[in-house]
Amino acid sequence: MDSVFANVFQAPEDPILGVTVAYNKDPSPVKLNLGVGAYRTEEGKPLVLNVVRKAEQKLVNDPSRVKEYLPILGLADFNKLTAKLILGADSPAILENRVATAQCLSGTGSLRVGAEFLARHYHQRTIYITVPTWGNHTKIFNLGGLNVKSYRYYDPATRGLDFQGLLEDLNAADAGAVVLFHACAHNPTGVDPTLEQWEQIRQLVRSKGLLPFFDSAYQGFASGNLDADAQSVRMFVADGGECFIAQSYAKNMGLYGERVGALSIVCKTAEIASKVESQVKLVIRPMYSNPPIHGASIVASILKDRDLYDEWTAELKEMADRIISMRKELFDALTTKESAHASGDLKLLKHVYMLRRQVKLSLKIMGALDICGHFVLITPPREKLGGKGAFMGEYVFSMVGVEFKEVREFFLLVDDGGVGFSGSWLIVLGLVFSWLVVVGGGSTWRTRGADSEGTPGDWSHIIKQIGMFTFTGLNVEQVKFMTTEYHIYMTSDGRISMAGLSSRTVPHLADAIHAATTQLA
Repeated sequence: MDSVFANVFQAPEDPILGVTVAYNKDPSPVKLNLGVGAYRTEEGKPLVLNVVRKAEQKLVNDPSRVKEYLPILGLADFNKLTAKLILGADSPAILENRVATAQCLSGTGSLRVGAEFLARHYHQRTIYITVPTWGNHTKIFNLGGLNVKSYRYYDPATRGLDFQGLLEDLNAADAGAVVLFHACAHNPTGVDPTLEQWEQIRQLVRSKGLLPFFDSAYQGFASGNLDADAQSVRMFVADGGECFIAQSYAKNMGLYGERVGALSIVCKTAEIASKVESQVKLVIRPMYSNPPIHGASIVASILKDRDLYDEWTAELKEMADRIISMRKELFDALTTKESAHASGDLKLLKHVYMLRRQVKLSLKIMGALDICGHFVLITPPREKLGGKGAFMGEYVFSMVGVEFKEVREFFLLVDDGGVGFSGSWLIVLGLVFSWLVVVGGGSTWRTRGADSEGTPGDWSHIIKQIGMFTFTGLNVEQVKFMTTEYHIYMTSDGRISMAGLSSRTVPHLADAIHAATTQLA
């Protein structure tokens, strides 16, 4: 009997999360994932903040804590502290109890709850989003019951803000429509309006009767300063008008998997805020009933403890500063005359992987051997290689600019039914690769030399943009080329996560961009 689901089609991978899926399948030792929107250390590892570990340990050690359900709106302390973080403790909206806040499932859940509330209770069901924007925005608002339209934001020619286009489109927007703004560190472009431009935007929005909806995913993570990154939101709240704010603690506290966020709705009066809060509960109850307790408790513990809060802001600034330094290093690598070559183990891995690919291909063409397996690096004693094999191994590595003694006699082994290469096979590998280098002109792995004038084009947008992401300006074909030839993974629109870079991998990325932009201009 056929399945009742036989007509279900295979869904495509998510365009963002699918990048990591492809990355995980790549066996290359030099692969680099710049698609994931998560912070990485200089060593390329996920980071759990020290302050988070401290707060979590305190919670674990507290015998009075239980695992009971939270109220529909979540943890009360968390909601109060979260609203103060984005609006400021001295905000009139908070002092006058005009803010309705609900703990939600990170930023995504906050946006979705806000969308469904608007679809039920707001007279205008149209929301305008930037072009481009985070890939999930359109789906969230469509499924939440809103009609999604767009307004101009990014100018590909300048790789900056299309401010005139933005003003024109918002001026022509449907009366009373909702407008989505990125509070700071616009995703995916990294392009933010100046404070003066924000003020012009605010005046236009209020004069047109538009309703602002802020997505605040990077407070403190963009500039390293929590107050500076909240200025756009506070500017709109200060005029006494209403607005929606979705917050997330994924980036600024590194609580990605805890799914901690909040939706705050700033209202005209405390009475209206109370009514709004009651209706938000009716949206949440059939959706997920109530939010999880653990992540919100971590956040509340940090925000209400002065010492923990200070430690958090220090760690937050360290993360922001490292991302800013990666921007500077990438800009320098692309624009300086002499490229900073990859060195040490990364250089070795690049060349060995190149050798592996070229040998496999050439031996197939020559009909000498079909290598179906994969090479792995091992370090046998030199005497096991044999005299001629050792000599040819030396020659092979010398052709790619690496001295044999520097690699501690790395040996190439083929896992093809358990068959290994002896010293004599290294002669074959050396000869084949020598032919490829001398006759074929080398490989796309070759880095720029000292005579290079840098990568063509203006790359100043890399240091002008802010936050986790850089919109490189690379096109789809160039992105595909960099993935195929350099094993660098990013979204097809050329967005890269600066948090995924390190001083060790910047030269590799710079070489890939150089090759992509010169060969596929």
